[in-house]
Amino acid sequence: MNPTSYEQSFPFSGDTRRALDAAAASLTAAGMRVASTADDRVEATSPGYRASAANWLRAFSTLTVRIDAGNLTLIGDLGALRRRDKSMQLVLLMVVGGQLIIWEILARKGYQLLAQLVAVGISISAAIYIFVQLRATSVGRFRAERAAQTLAHEVIAAATPQSA
Repeated sequence: MNPTSYEQSFPFSGDTRRALDAAAASLTAAGMRVASTADDRVEATSPGYRASAANWLRAFSTLTVRIDAGNLTLIGDLGALRRRDKSMQLVLLMVVGGQLIIWEILARKGYQLLAQLVAVGISISAAIYIFVQLRATSVGRFRAERAAQTLAHEVIAAATPQSA
């Protein structure tokens, strides 16, 4: 299974058309673009995730709301988080690369103590950065999944007739 894929089903017994209309409205309000609609589904794409984005649904590069056989199923790809992770890896390489250049210069000039301190700094900063990236990835996935679950509950509530 792809680590950035997401799929979850919820029991559903409401009006399918109202549910899909509510899903399209919620996805549009979250900043996503409804790419296609059908009798049983709404597919949306995200312009991308930004740290300042108010809605974690935008972490999904694609998100499909499908209704069939008494289930509302969300299927998505957390491609925006994957792109963010690749950017973070590039920054790590640049930071470590810069520190290695400084280390090389200091070692060639004969500043062994400073070179050793830079080497320790490289190790520590790389370890911290890797921890931060892993933490940011898991937190981002958790928040995106929670936003998708909230979307599902809102859609189900909008499509279920209220008893007086």
